Amino acid sequence: MDLDTQTSDDEHLEAIPWSQLMVEAKSDRPLLIYVAAAALLALAVGVAVARGLGRSTVAEPAPVVSTLVAKEEPATPDPISEADLRAPLAPTGVGAGAVIARAEWFVADYFTLDGAGDRLAALQEALGWRPPAIPGGPTTYVEWARAWDSVELGDGRYRVLVAYRAISSLDGVFTRGPARAVAVTIQLGVDGGTRVVDLPEPLQIPPGPVSTVIAASGPVPDEIAELARDLARSWSDDVAVVGGSEHEEAWRVVVEVDVASGRWPMQVWVEK
Repeated sequence: MDLDTQTSDDEHLEAIPWSQLMVEAKSDRPLLIYVAAAALLALAVGVAVARGLGRSTVAEPAPVVSTLVAKEEPATPDPISEADLRAPLAPTGVGAGAVIARAEWFVADYFTLDGAGDRLAALQEALGWRPPAIPGGPTTYVEWARAWDSVELGDGRYRVLVAYRAISSLDGVFTRGPARAVAVTIQLGVDGGTRVVDLPEPLQIPPGPVSTVIAASGPVPDEIAELARDLARSWSDDVAVVGGSEHEEAWRVVVEVDVASGRWPMQVWVEK
């Protein structure tokens, strides 16, 4: 082979591979782009799926929460404690009436001496135990007994303050005694029943306030006197005007009303 032929062949052989390589390189670029795009798409899908799975996992406790709320809906009453059972009853309604009635009843029985043989038995029923025997004395009856206050001591016990007056017979003559007062301790049961806790305790009746009532001190006009008599005639037709005093909006008139039991001074108010 001569040099010219060899050179021509070499040039020909060197040109073919270079062009083929260029074509192959150009033809591979779209394929790489497609592969990269597919990879990115797969990565995006994977991230989306992962996020979706993550959200569904976080939302799973929701049914559990609703189940717990449903279990709390049925309301059950709180159990009654021992403190509630032992709590004293409030001094209102039937309980207050029972306490006051028992105290007044006991005072009337205790200070009555009428010779009846069942007196100690009645007191024993009220106290729950037999009181000491009381020495004999004049025949005595309790004219009235009224409670004016009560104090709660706790555990269903109340200290009731009772005023009363007794009438005694001395040598066949009845004498009205002064108003007196005692304190009586009453136990109130859960069923409303009552019992006297102990013997009565002597008290002093609180003094009353200074009176501010103006007594009748002067004559009354005829028209005012006639109106006062009309107001008092609901008791009796025999009404006498004693006197009266004039106030800002009315007259205070003192009258004497004669009834079968006696002649009683009373007062009426007559508007101007």
